[in-house]
Order: sequence, then C-alpha cells, then structure tokens
Amino acid sequence: MKAGPKAAADESPLPWSSRSTGVDHFRLFSKRFLVVPRGKGAKSAFRPRDWQLDMCRGLLEGSAHTSVWVVPRGCGKSGLVAALALHHLFTFGEGARVMVVAQNDRSASRLLKTAGRMVELNEDLASRCQVFKDKIRVPGTDSEFVAVASEQSAVEGEDLTLAIVDEVGFTERDVFEATVLSTGKRPGSKVLAIGTPSTPKMRDRSPLWDLVVAGRAGDPTVNLVEYGAPDGCAVDDEDAWAVANPALDDWLGRDEVRAMLPPKTREAEFRRARLGQWVAQSGESFMPAEAWREAARPGVVIPERSPVVLALDGSQRWDATVLVMASVSPKPHVEVAGWWFGDGDPDYEVSHAAVEARVMEIAARYRVREVTADPFLWQRTLQVLEDEGLRVTKFSQSAGRMSPALAEFRAAVLDGKATHTDDHRLNGHMIAAQLIDSGRGMKLGKPSKTQHIDGAVAAVMAYNRAWWLGGGRNKKKTMSYKRKARK
Repeated sequence: MKAGPKAAADESPLPWSSRSTGVDHFRLFSKRFLVVPRGKGAKSAFRPRDWQLDMCRGLLEGSAHTSVWVVPRGCGKSGLVAALALHHLFTFGEGARVMVVAQNDRSASRLLKTAGRMVELNEDLASRCQVFKDKIRVPGTDSEFVAVASEQSAVEGEDLTLAIVDEVGFTERDVFEATVLSTGKRPGSKVLAIGTPSTPKMRDRSPLWDLVVAGRAGDPTVNLVEYGAPDGCAVDDEDAWAVANPALDDWLGRDEVRAMLPPKTREAEFRRARLGQWVAQSGESFMPAEAWREAARPGVVIPERSPVVLALDGSQRWDATVLVMASVSPKPHVEVAGWWFGDGDPDYEVSHAAVEARVMEIAARYRVREVTADPFLWQRTLQVLEDEGLRVTKFSQSAGRMSPALAEFRAAVLDGKATHTDDHRLNGHMIAAQLIDSGRGMKLGKPSKTQHIDGAVAAVMAYNRAWWLGGGRNKKKTMSYKRKARK
C-alpha cells in the first residue's frame, strides 16, 4: 500500500463474466484474480482446496443467515477470509459493505494487509480499487471492505452485506450481537463466524458454544462446519490429527504439530487449539450428537388416542418450561408437547394456568397414563391435574433417581430403542446437557449459564416412565404425589 493520495480508480466492471454461481463462482474468481500473498505457493494463483470449498458452500449457497466454522489453528483461515471478503466486495453489486471483526487492532490490520496485498498483485483488481490503511474501497460500486477490532462501538450502526467474525470463540456476546444486528437490512446479507473452541472461562462470554449447539441441533438459521478429533483420542494419535486438521501434510506439517505436543504445551490447550476439541469445564456430554441425530424420525408423531406419558420440567422465569410426551411402548417415541420460554425477557414468568390447560388439551386427545414432574415450584399444578382425574407421580431430580434414568435413556438412544421427532429446540437442550458427578450419582448440568437443558431433563423423565409402564420393568407400586402429600 502506497502512502499519500490515491489515484483515481477505474470504474468499469471487471473484465470477467461467469454463468457459475455459489462455490464455483468463488473458485473461478479466486483462480482468475487472486494470488497467494506469502507462504506456500506465494505469487501463484489462489486455488481453494476442496475442503475449503466445502466449508464455503453453506455460506455461498445455503439459506442459513449465519455460517459457523470451528477449525483448529493453522488451517489457513486468514487467506480464505481475505479471499471471501474480496470476492464479495467485487461481485456483490452496488454498495457492498464487508466487515471483518478481528480479535484486536493488530489482527484486524493483518487481515486487511493480506487482502490488500492480494489486490496489489492483480492489475485488474488494483486498478479498480483504492487500498487504504483501514479499508479497501471500490469507487465503481461504492463498496468497502473494512477490518475492525472486536469492540461493540466499532460495529454499531453498520449496514453490512457480509460480516466475518474472526476468533468468535473469544468474542464477547455484545460484540457478536451488534455484528449480527448490523446485517439483514439488505437481501443476501450473511454472517460468517470462525474460530477454535472456546476455553472454559470464555464459554459463558462467547456466543460460539451456543452457535455450535444450535447448528448440531438442526437450527435452520445456522450452518455449522466442525473439524475436530474424536473424543477420547490420544494427543499423539496422528490419525486424529488428520481428522481435525484438513491442512495436514499440505501447508501444515506433521513435524510442526509434533513439536507442539505436551509437555511443550498444556494438554487441554493442545486439544482445544490443535485438535479442535471442546475441553469441558466440569462434565462430559450426556448424549453423543451423532447418536441423537440417528434416533430422529422427522415427521413421525404419536397417533391420537395412543397411551402416553407427559413429563414436565418447569422453571419460574429464567429457564425453559418444557412438557414432553412419550408413547407407552417397548420403544418409546418422544416429542415436545409444550414449550414456554422467555428468551432473556427479565419480566417473563411462565403461566401455570397455561401449562395446566395444555396438559388437559392433550388429555382430551390421548390416553394419558401418567403425568410426572418434580414438584418443586409446581406443587399447585400437580394438585390441579390430579383433581382433574389424571394420574400424577413425583419424579425427584435427586442423583439417586436421575442416575439410573439417565443411563437407561442414553443406552436406549445408542441402541436404537428410543426415537424422537427431531424438534430443534429439544435437540439443542439434549446436546447441551452434560453429565455431572454429584458424589451420590450422575445428574444433568449446564455447560454454561446461557445454555438450557430443561427439555433434556423432561425427555429423560418421559422416556423412563413410558418405558416402565410399557413393560420395561417389573411393575412396582408408585405412590402418587397427592396421596403422599395427604399422609
């Protein structure tokens, strides 16, 4: 970048047209106009690898507003981010506004410098834009590409057509939210969030884990791409390295990875940054995401008049209140029957009357064999439902009661003996839930303050009682909540 006043830019269109779209359009643009600025292949045409194009597919071709890439360090994201930003800058059309939100001023400057160098190495691009210290401008379309530090004030009030959040695992929530809210004003605007897994202390402060859970749960607004080594692998397992690092044996050498092995680095940090693994703070995942996906039966619902169990896990205001229904059978099917959630509204309180009305509505359509819940906060509702003629039982959230129920439900899903309707809200709660050893047995816990697991708890309770009533165990007498309360 030359200092001083900038020469007038050529405002004519790029001398290139293509009928291709999406990923193919990006690939051809890169081959025609972009040059590798440094490192392996420097001064040669920038040719994205097949795995990089696969990562870009959701961003360039999908309908999801937000794309999330979770990849270990050293996989060439800086060059790919610069290429994507320039492709958007020159091909989006009038008034494109691209912003990279980097970790700090130094990272922002480095990303902009990489993109600026790519521009300078191609005469067609260089003649049509002006490269400044803090931005790249295309006068012909009044388009700009800027890179800023991760600060809310740097993003507020923007009108972005492409927002790229770098190192999203270390980006504060308010900055990410301001970035997201700066898009959507024009059709086709997108958000790309890239990073390695957050450290445990950043889990609550960064939005990345929430985005990963949403993507794994099938949220249609989030396109998720993850590269990570298998859980439980040894840190020196080179096959695991290859799974987590698609650039291995390309520009990332095995000797370089080997040189980073513990004790040179802490094992937890090596697993997070080099193997792409989520290092848990206090527990392990309750339900493997792949097993839960395989148990999904989209569109399958429990037929009316079928015998069912209803399980309620409720809160007053901060968490979700979830009513889950399970078919009474040797292979129970689970579906969401009611969902109440304030979604951050500090004044929201769930209506007990609404929950009770929903239970009675279901009772009119199904043969409700039992309604089960922990009576904490819901004592009145349980009494009302039993007065209405429903069989109500108590399901304590103690480790002694939950530990075997958790083991049974997890085993049933893994063995293909339980199914669900693929509700993305329930999926998110199930995948977020962690096993916590209380000292007296296992319980479910949250991985962060912003995560919710109430749906997972209700599903475990519903399955447990439906399987039990469907012949899964020898029948035992179960004292109802009301009878016990009257003693």
